[in-house]
Amino acid sequence: MTTLARRWFVACALSLFATAARAEDFAVENSVFDGKQKLGGSQTIFLEGKVYDFLAESSEAAVFDLAAGRVALCDSSRRVRTELTTQELADFALRLRDRALAGGSEFVKFAAQPTFAQKLEPESNEIVLSSDMLTYRAATVAPKNAEVLRNYQTFIHWQTQLNAIVNPGAPPPQARLMLNDALASRQLLPERITMHRTATMPGLGKTLRAEHAYQWRVSEEQRRRIAELDVLRSDYRLVPIGEYMQAAQVPSGK
Repeated sequence: MTTLARRWFVACALSLFATAARAEDFAVENSVFDGKQKLGGSQTIFLEGKVYDFLAESSEAAVFDLAAGRVALCDSSRRVRTELTTQELADFALRLRDRALAGGSEFVKFAAQPTFAQKLEPESNEIVLSSDMLTYRAATVAPKNAEVLRNYQTFIHWQTQLNAIVNPGAPPPQARLMLNDALASRQLLPERITMHRTATMPGLGKTLRAEHAYQWRVSEEQRRRIAELDVLRSDYRLVPIGEYMQAAQVPSGK
């Protein structure tokens, strides 16, 4: 497709998005910190039943088609994409759990089959999941409406399991899935999540913080970014997830 043709398709896509805008479309700015140091972030955009997750300072993005039960990973610098079903994500998460229980470290086994004490702190409205190994504290915010809550819950359920695939060496996702369920049961969205991993050996304790800022409308710039991705990714080479991940881990220039 020529550059001129791409621009025309992007313009058409933008006009369609503009006429079909819904109150349930929204965006979330996500940032992850280790103390005061920012480790990374992403921009998550919910638009017309799909979710677009753009990594900060990266050429990679994920597209979640919630109705179809499919996830696409795209890398614009390598011009490749891969696709997974949500069933494949669930199967992988279960295999990761089973391997962890069979031969993982004490912490990894806990992450695969966690047990938490759960409470809601009335003064701060924080949901707390605590244990000797791992503690989550989630400051919360009310969703704009029921559909926003439902779409976010579906997205974060599958994104949590996707993270276990795309981050080699990550613990099984079951602990974070329990936090997701705790938020869902109280019909709340996370605004700030602090994860504290207790030190099982000196120096191994760790505390990370994720912050989520909600925007209850999708900007024209965000729509343009989505329209461009939708047009360009159709030209990307479709590869299996293994090939996609292997190439992503090769340092640039080597």
